[in-house]
Amino acid sequence: KLPDEVEARVPFVARATLRATTSAQVRCELSVDGEMVVDREEKIPEGETTIDLETRVSDGGDHQVEVRCVSTDEASDRELTNNRLSLPLRVPARPRILVVEGERRFRRNLVSALEEDFDVELRGAGGIPSTAGDAGEFDLVLVSDVPRFGAYGAENLGASHVQALEKYVRAGGALVMAGGENSFGPGGYGGTPLERRLLPVHLDVETQEDIPSLALMLVIDRSGSMSGPKITLAKEAARATMDVLQ
Repeated sequence: KLPDEVEARVPFVARATLRATTSAQVRCELSVDGEMVVDREEKIPEGETTIDLETRVSDGGDHQVEVRCVSTDEASDRELTNNRLSLPLRVPARPRILVVEGERRFRRNLVSALEEDFDVELRGAGGIPSTAGDAGEFDLVLVSDVPRFGAYGAENLGASHVQALEKYVRAGGALVMAGGENSFGPGGYGGTPLERRLLPVHLDVETQEDIPSLALMLVIDRSGSMSGPKITLAKEAARATMDVLQ
């Protein structure tokens, strides 16, 4: 018996029920798509016995799972045709994610975390899909810290890319834009079709800093217990506080 639901790369248990006319030492093999993945020997009593065999499949799609149990004493097993059972197994495909990362130093951290649950394709800053067909290969497109222009002036995210991503999103695809020092406003996206047609935020860079008024009182303990390094540190903290005021 197989579970009703199985996920790719997640262990599951295939349960084999054996019926023996006498106690016996048996060898049970579990195969997935013709490849043996479990090989185990057990002593079973007369009657009905259940054996759990744990395995996993690496990807989604249609698979064939087969269990074969035979007695190690071949002479005692006169009926070999009932020693195996094969069942089909349908595993949903794992969601596919495209990660386009402009920051090379730390991109493996995010990808490693996502690979626990998703099939991930990693591309550099120039890998944003420029056609709806390319984007449509993925359930989610994640663009992280990608500047608008590359090193030689080519657009990493130009009109063709925006148009492709817009069609992709309208068709039900998911788009995530993650900011960084090279993206959003500082990356040159302010006022572009990306801002106007795709993102729910404005990418204007603030040109004026508002500094609120402040009333500040410092209360410093100067009792005997504060003598020495303690009072010196308190003075330095007071000076540093004054230095940041207008």
